Amino acid sequence: MDINEVRRFMKALHDLEGFEAISVWYDNFLQAGRIFSDEIKESIGKSDAFALLVTPNVLQKNDEGKDNYVVAEEYPFARAQGKPIAPIEALPTDHTRFAELFAGADKPVALTDHAAVRAAFAVKLPASAYQWAMASERAYLLGMAYLKGFGLERDVERAIGLLENAVEAGGESAYDAAWQLAEMYQNGIGVGISYDKALSWRTKAATLSEQVYGLEHPNTARSYNNMANVYNNQGDYAQALAWHGKALAIKEKVLGKEHPDTAVSYHNMANVYYAQGDYAQALAWHEKALAIREKVLGKEHPDTAASYDNMANVYYMQGNYAQALAWYEKALVIREKVFGKEHPDTAASYNNMANVYYMQGNYAQALAWYEKALAIWEKVLGKEHPNTVTAYNNIALVQNKLKESPNSEPSKPGWFARLFKGKK
Repeated sequence: MDINEVRRFMKALHDLEGFEAISVWYDNFLQAGRIFSDEIKESIGKSDAFALLVTPNVLQKNDEGKDNYVVAEEYPFARAQGKPIAPIEALPTDHTRFAELFAGADKPVALTDHAAVRAAFAVKLPASAYQWAMASERAYLLGMAYLKGFGLERDVERAIGLLENAVEAGGESAYDAAWQLAEMYQNGIGVGISYDKALSWRTKAATLSEQVYGLEHPNTARSYNNMANVYNNQGDYAQALAWHGKALAIKEKVLGKEHPDTAVSYHNMANVYYAQGDYAQALAWHEKALAIREKVLGKEHPDTAASYDNMANVYYMQGNYAQALAWYEKALVIREKVFGKEHPDTAASYNNMANVYYMQGNYAQALAWYEKALAIWEKVLGKEHPNTVTAYNNIALVQNKLKESPNSEPSKPGWFARLFKGKK
């Protein structure tokens, strides 16, 4: 009942100077399948202090007319464990009644009185519990816990502060923290996408990797790749190629020219040329990646299928539909065999086949392949998934083309109705 007050308390606590890194456990983190009472007592036992959130609800009887769980179980257990107890008044509450139910507890301090709240905990917690300065590893792990909501409330703002603190502390965890911050800003994980911020953290991660792991380490190569990807997103293809090239040089030297990770760098180079519209170069780099994957991973590996797809994509963009179709078919054979005929990746191959037939003007074949893709996506991903909606749209477009052709097959009704259902 007091969940909003709980969150308000946690926010207020974390805003106190010196309390930024304290983690809070509350009943929201109870795990299904466990005995709740045991888990609550286990968490109290591990805690440094017990925050007793005071609201009118905490004074109420339960549905059976008996003392509620906080009064009857939690508070007595915390006292028996010798835990420091800080009553924090989130909403105006009858103090006389509170004193009767919670014998031995201090007088509640108002949540809005930040100095009193800080004092209530500062005198009860060990100094190490509320010092902001901490080792890089602890700051990184706690930051990740806040980001993911592992065992404490999810708080992205708090996570960013802790991760930034970890970066400043240096070491391996600093590299991990910088990498995570870059991931957040590049992919919009809990924050808005910002390529400028992502690039700043990618650059910091690369510098840390050079310091911690050295100039010829795979982690350093990965950092260079990540920087290149941001430049590629920004449309700065010259810088993207330069940083992918630096990563490639490390991988060729350290891992060799026939390693799967080296193939990834070849693929990355191809992607930049593809984005620039330089399809000849894109094809050449994809061929280098493909040669490694066929030799090292084999001709029935999913990564090999991805290379076949990449080759097909380039031919498709060049308007060489016969070659595109041939390479898409090679990818499809692998995916049907490895993933089965009801896997989303297999559906993607069906969709690719349909795209080529559509561009060739073979609308009957395009319709057949789009329908195969749709059947999988509807079943596996659901009728409201973007891939499924795209399939509805594709089928609608083909149906239009078939209607326009004098020798077309009769149209099947219903696709437009599905696509625009519920929309005015």
